[in-house]
Amino acid sequence: MPTNSARILALTVLPLTLAVAALTGCAASDPTPAPAPASDSSADGGSAPASGEDFGFLLEIEQSAIAVIAEQWINNDCSVDLALSPDDIVCADILAGADLAASYEEVAGGLDSLEGDPAATDALRAAFEASADAGRAWSDAGCADEITDDCADEGEELISTLLALDTAFDAWSA
Repeated sequence: MPTNSARILALTVLPLTLAVAALTGCAASDPTPAPAPASDSSADGGSAPASGEDFGFLLEIEQSAIAVIAEQWINNDCSVDLALSPDDIVCADILAGADLAASYEEVAGGLDSLEGDPAATDALRAAFEASADAGRAWSDAGCADEITDDCADEGEELISTLLALDTAFDAWSA
């Protein structure tokens, strides 16, 4: 039976992830979408980058989701070894929820529009890109479908880059 921490994680991260999916174009679409304007990059099948207030909202959602996952990982004293253990549910759920790579690439691409310290923005972009790479490796290894002992290296990289991303967000927002 899931613990309170797992329930809190599920109730917090799922709505945030769904909101990110809606903003990044990953949500289910209308079966008969309206034609896209010529300047919209989604006309060629890609999603249009978020801009203005949408991007600010997307960034806040990402920061919140990342902070929740990092906090849950730390507060539950998780490790990848524990997450791979058959006796653990909480850390495995947190690790599985750490793969937010689908939205990371869009966020990294929009960071150029932000004002602030260029070095902190560059560090945040690098952290997003590293996390997206780790998420792709996690998925490519089949770990997104089933976490097995073979996922240890990808899991270490996934959680390591997520924690680094949380730190980069803190430095950027300071």
